[in-house]
Amino acid sequence: RRQIHDGNLLGALATLEGVMLYHPQNAEARLFHAGLLCRLDDPQGSLVEFDDIQGENFPDALWAEAAGACDTARRGR
Repeated sequence: RRQIHDGNLLGALATLEGVMLYHPQNAEARLFHAGLLCRLDDPQGSLVEFDDIQGENFPDALWAEAAGACDTARRGR
């Protein structure tokens, strides 16, 4: 979150991919990864990630934080 807040989106993406490599079931990391893909202009990759986590029970505030720049993701929830 700090990297995202600081605008270091590529660094945050690398960090999240590392977390997901070692902890593939970490739903929160997958959620933030999906949001970052959208912000980094990869809407298709983002949609795939959001589809994969549709059944997870995220608090609305967490979903909104991760998907902030992704209109498609917010509509698809």
